[in-house]
Parts: sequence; C-alpha cells; structure tokens
Amino acid sequence: MNGESRRVTGIRAAAVVAAVTMLALAWPIGSPLYAQVYPGPDARTVKDAITDAGLDARFDSEPITQFETATFRATVIYATSSPNLPTVKVAWSNEATLAAQTEGTFDIKPTSASRQFLDAGTHRPSGGYALTWTWDVTPLVAGAQTLILKILPTVVVEGQVVPGLLNINKPIPVTVDVNPVQHDFDEVLAAAAAMKTDVPEEMIVGQKYDVGASMSLAGHAETVNADIGLAAGEHSSAVRIVEASPTPTAVRSSTASVQQSITRRWIVISDAPGQVDLVFTATVEGQAAAQHLKQTVPKMASARATEPPPPPPSFWDILQVPVKYVAPFVGLAVGVLALVAGWKKLKAGKVTSDGQQADESEADELADGSQDD
Repeated sequence: MNGESRRVTGIRAAAVVAAVTMLALAWPIGSPLYAQVYPGPDARTVKDAITDAGLDARFDSEPITQFETATFRATVIYATSSPNLPTVKVAWSNEATLAAQTEGTFDIKPTSASRQFLDAGTHRPSGGYALTWTWDVTPLVAGAQTLILKILPTVVVEGQVVPGLLNINKPIPVTVDVNPVQHDFDEVLAAAAAMKTDVPEEMIVGQKYDVGASMSLAGHAETVNADIGLAAGEHSSAVRIVEASPTPTAVRSSTASVQQSITRRWIVISDAPGQVDLVFTATVEGQAAAQHLKQTVPKMASARATEPPPPPPSFWDILQVPVKYVAPFVGLAVGVLALVAGWKKLKAGKVTSDGQQADESEADELADGSQDD
C-alpha cells in the first residue's frame, strides 16, 4: 500500500514538473511561475537558492587585434544541460565582472548591467535560458594576455544574504594577435637600434666635419614614418651642429625585396678640445587602428677633439734655423778674433816702446861721447 502510494506521488510530482515546465515555456519570462520553478528571491535553503549553469565566454570575433575594440560576451545557460561548457553556480541575482590579469593590458568598458536576474533570461530554442553580460574590450599589449571573468551569485536564504558563498572566478585566457601596423612598427624600431653612423675618430678644433646616420625602414615606408635627429651629448665638449640635409633622404627601391632606408647628414664643428659625444636619435611613428604609435631610439658616437697643430714654417723661418744655431759659434769666433787682435796690438805696442827706449839710450850714449871729445 505504501509502495503504491509512493508510486502515485512520484507520478504526480513528475506530472507537476512537466506541466510547470510547459507553462513556463508558454508564459512570459517574468511571470511568478518562473520564479517558483527556478531559484528565486524567497529560497528557504542554499540548495534551493542556487542551480548549475553552463558558462559560454568568448569574443564575438577572433582573433582579436591590438588596439582594435572587440565585444566580449559571458553567457550563463541554465535550466538545461550544457555538457560542452564549464559549469558555474548561479542564483536568482548574479553579478559579472571582467578585468585584466595584468594592469594596463586591456581597456575594458561594460556595455550591460553588471547585476542581472534569472527571471530576465532569454529562452533558447534548443532548451533552457540564457543570461548575457557584454563588454567592449580593447587589447593594449600584444602577445598572450589573460582576462579574469567573475560570476558572483548573490545567495539569499529566507531573506538573508549568505556572505562569501560561491564566489566563482573563471579565468578566461585570451591570445592577442599583433596588429599588422604594430608589427611593422616593431620591425622599424629594431632597424633603428641598428642605425649606422658616420663620425670621424679624431677632430681638430675649429674645423668642419661631415657626419651622417642612416637606418633601414625594413620595407615598411608605406606604413611607418621615421626621421633622425642629432644633438650633443650631455657631457660633450663644446660643439656646433649644422644640418646639411634638412629633409631626410629616403632611399626607395623598385624591387620589393630590397629594404628602404633613410639618411641624414650634418656639419659638425668642435669648439674646444676634449671628447665630443654625438647623440643620433631615430623617431619612429606609425598608426595601429585608432592608436598613434611613437617611439625614439638614441645611439651615441664619440670623437676626440684636439687643438690645431702649429702652422708650417715660412721660408724666412727655414733660413733662420741655421742662423739660430750658427750665431753662437760666429759670436764665439768673433770674440776669439777680437782677443787675438787685441793681444797682437798689445804686443805690437810693447815692441814699439822698447824700440823707442833703445833709440833714446843710443842717442844718450852718442851725446855723452861727444861731450867727452
């Protein structure tokens, strides 16, 4: 008797569930009957307050591209089985949030209410109901990036919110493909880092020197712009820089396989001896979707500036060289000759004096002889 009663009760229960389900399909979504069949705001237990749902989270179109905005959708599908989708717990009231795992990798703007209710779900032709959240997502960084999607059911039991229950975090991996212009931009940046410079190793103060720099555009002259500037380094000795080519010279080729390049030249004059530091800066600009790209790549080259050498000697200077060295000897010879002449003169004077004395003695002798006679 009891077994038969249970069987009758089970048949009745199944019939009620079937009838309620059919009525739910026919009645408006927001009807009170819907709230009685699926979790509602008046649940008496946690089990009554939550149910399983499938989670379908993805972009409307893939692959997504850096700096290009795409729509991201998170849809919970309930009141039906979803074997191919991850399962989450939902309640009558649910909140969904989307954020970047790494700050600065995405710009995310919600385009639907963050909190939604199961009685606002949309009936699916294949069965069950769907509740969807949407965001406009703009990837800012290329490469493999991760979005974090959180479905947060608010569980209410007998009018009281159960805190901290079933906070479900679902990380959604998103691979970002580099925008073609961004790819071109990165290749030109690499070419700028390999910039070639033409600077002499030695400079003479006051003299003019032709210096230059050139870089490849990596075949992307149609999508990326570049220019090269020159300035003295912070600790460089005094130097003047004059542009020799105000407009950069772009070398283009009719053959697609040959890379294009850009060349700039300047006149550099050192004003003081010391190390001359020249900083060549390549400025690379491009456009990736709505994002303007700009980056500078510096490269330093150095030279040693010295004072100018003395001017070459003139003909008169050349003649003066032997005179400069012979003059002391000439002076010495003149002095010796003067001494010899003086000695000879002195000697000659002495001989004359002795002769005079001899003559005088002889005269005196003759006088004395005369007197004696």
